Amino acid sequence: MNDTITNPLNLSHCTDCSDMSQVDWHLTSITVVTLPFIDVLVSILGILGNGLVLLVIATNRTNFRSIPDFLIFSLALADLLVTAIYLPLFVIYIICYDELRMNDAYSMIKSFVGHLALLASIGSILGITIDRLTAIRWPLRYPKLVTKKFAFLFIFIAWLISAVFASSYSFFEPSHFFLLGYCMALLLATILMYSYIFKVAHAQRKKIVAVRYREDQSPERSNYNQEERKTIKTLKESKAAKTFAIVIGVFVFTWIPLLVYPLSVSTSKRWFFEGFLWAETFSLCNSFINPYIYFARSKRYKRMALQMLGVGQWRPPIKRPSRVGICMETSKGTTTNS
Repeated sequence: MNDTITNPLNLSHCTDCSDMSQVDWHLTSITVVTLPFIDVLVSILGILGNGLVLLVIATNRTNFRSIPDFLIFSLALADLLVTAIYLPLFVIYIICYDELRMNDAYSMIKSFVGHLALLASIGSILGITIDRLTAIRWPLRYPKLVTKKFAFLFIFIAWLISAVFASSYSFFEPSHFFLLGYCMALLLATILMYSYIFKVAHAQRKKIVAVRYREDQSPERSNYNQEERKTIKTLKESKAAKTFAIVIGVFVFTWIPLLVYPLSVSTSKRWFFEGFLWAETFSLCNSFINPYIYFARSKRYKRMALQMLGVGQWRPPIKRPSRVGICMETSKGTTTNS
């Protein structure tokens, strides 16, 4: 095997492809051997995990029909596109680079699938964040504000925008600065909204303890009851918010290097192309991690996944009472399930 594989062509994912036809990019033999191995492993794990998530949601029409489930379905579908279609194309591209580097049709298909999956993932994550923000900030009005019709419309628009972007950057190759700005803006908005979500959840958790310890029966007790319902509902949504925060955190952690790399490394470097492929592989690992986060954090998804895999009778662990539940039991003499 040759020690290096040169690349005299433009890089389809770079942020500034104005004049790079003479750049002598290269791939070392270590990269050609190691990256396909990693990508194949990620592809297998991603297909199994995301396929299982899609089957769990699609085949259970009673327990998996909430708004977050639909948004998870959209995100899992985008991740399945990456692991089942884009990653195999990516592996073949690396292994057969000399033969495929001049194949415009192959490059356009790979670029389209990659852009579509990336933008659909970001759109789905934004939808999940909006859903959690509404559930935490306005828990009693949440069923009226976020309906299934709204969720389906949001998912459709997110995928439509993603398809338009993917088509534009696959066939016309405009400047990637606009795409980079779009992705960074959505990620920044998501991070800011989640910061607010945890601030509200923390305040509500403190409030419910204070309300439960009120011993005086004032005429305004009905207001306290309404406040209690609001805070209890907020606490129920907190675990789901934490789960999606992990998903978003992993997404940001894995994709930021790829988005920043073309801006921080000169394309005139001979190792630019090779470094970009490593950054891209790191970002693609995100697509196989998400389903296993759902299984680890959600009893519903874990139970149904194990049933589909036929792994015995799964029994949930015994739930220990939280400090909030203990406070409720102490104040009213009854155990409240938080």
